[in-house]
Amino acid sequence: MRKKGIRLSGDKVFDLINRLLLTLITCIIVFPLWNVVVNSFSSATAVASGKSVFWPAEFSTANYKAVFSDTSIWSAFLISVLKTLIGVGGACIFLFNGSVWHEQGISARKKTLHSNGRHHNVFLRWYDSNVFAN
Repeated sequence: MRKKGIRLSGDKVFDLINRLLLTLITCIIVFPLWNVVVNSFSSATAVASGKSVFWPAEFSTANYKAVFSDTSIWSAFLISVLKTLIGVGGACIFLFNGSVWHEQGISARKKTLHSNGRHHNVFLRWYDSNVFAN
C-alpha cells in the first residue's frame, strides 16, 4: 500500500509524459488561432512576405475596416445568431420533451425480476419502482 505524499517513479514518468503531451496538444491548437489574430492586425504586404509570424510586423487595422465597412457582414452575423438560437432552442425543447416523456413512463424500461430463482421479464415505469423495495 502506498503512503500519502510518496510518489513512485512510474507516477513521475506518467505525469511528465502527460504534461508534455497536453502541452503539445495545446500548442497545436493555440498557434493557428494566434497566427490568425496576428495576420488580421498586420498589413497585407507583411502577411504576403511572411514577416508576421508571432507578432504583427506592420500593425494595421485596415483588414477590420474593410470587413466592417461591407454591409453584408451584418446580415451574415444576424443569420449566424439566428441559426444558433434556433438550433439551441430546438435542442432544448426536444430534450426537455424527451425527459418529460421518460419521467411520465411513456418509454418503459425492461427489467428482470428474480423470485424463487425464476426470471420474469416485465416492463416497469417510474411509479413501479417499489417492486424492488425490500
